[in-house]
Amino acid sequence: MPMPTTQIQPLFKTDVAARLGVSIRTVENLVQRGEIPPPVSIGGRVLWHPEVFNEWLDERLRTQTTPRPHAMPTKAAAGTSECSSLDGKASVLQRKFRARQSKLTEG
Repeated sequence: MPMPTTQIQPLFKTDVAARLGVSIRTVENLVQRGEIPPPVSIGGRVLWHPEVFNEWLDERLRTQTTPRPHAMPTKAAAGTSECSSLDGKASVLQRKFRARQSKLTEG
């Protein structure tokens, strides 16, 4: 008897970019440098298996608990009244991660 299968919704570059809060070009650069899991090409489309990508992201967030100083410049350090949108998104993700991590350690 065949096992039931679940429909997999692959992640496209736009999905990966949105999840990381970066541009599509940055996703391409991360792939080229081997900093994120490599995608699979099917019919000319670049795709990631969601479980593979999510496991990598989960592991990456769990192992990098202390942000690197250059990863999140402050407004004063940046010398401008506003941080770039990437820095702002990074700090939002890091705050969410810290809040989640704190809930996990409390419970």
